[in-house]
Amino acid sequence: SALDYDRLDGRIYWSDMELKTISRAFLNGSALEVVVEFGLDYPRGLAVDWMAGNLYWADAGTGRVEVARLDGSSRRVLVWRELDSPECLVVDTKGEKIVWSSWGQEPVIERATLDGSMREVLVQGVGRSTGLTIDINRSNLYWTDQDRLTISFTSLLTPLSTVTTILSTGHPYALTLYSSTLYLTDWKDHTVSRLTLPVTESSIPTVLQTDIDYVMD
Repeated sequence: SALDYDRLDGRIYWSDMELKTISRAFLNGSALEVVVEFGLDYPRGLAVDWMAGNLYWADAGTGRVEVARLDGSSRRVLVWRELDSPECLVVDTKGEKIVWSSWGQEPVIERATLDGSMREVLVQGVGRSTGLTIDINRSNLYWTDQDRLTISFTSLLTPLSTVTTILSTGHPYALTLYSSTLYLTDWKDHTVSRLTLPVTESSIPTVLQTDIDYVMD
């Protein structure tokens, strides 16, 4: 399942791949409601654009990237042509774009404007990418590679920029960034760790929690 947070009203949004729904609730569990319940298959990627009040998701089963208002209204398909198993998605609020990874025969990271236009390849030659997260201040995109078992980043300023690997140990999966710190889950060591940016040659993750099973987002 995918998970994201609306910092304006304090609600979390998540997808359920078994029930094939997208729901939301406040952090204390109150006001639970399903906002998207039809036409979903494998909604692995989900992102809240809290500035515009929109909800984006990537569905590997239907092969579509879609958008709706946060209450599920005004739903529409943004990207579907030549889209092979879109899995993970993030909103670039500064650049006003959506960024997603596809896990097809040739895995790739792409982006488009918030209305689905001006689609372009951002990173090619990658493995199956998860944990897409953006450093707004540095205009960098970070992700975990499930084939190479690495964490890498590239610049959002220019498509097909140099890819830099910053971690190549364990099995990193979920990834997010807050205040110049990357937080990551490791499926091999069953941990949640943090990594302060910028990374140097001596940087190693600091373990925050152990005995965690397969956190996906």
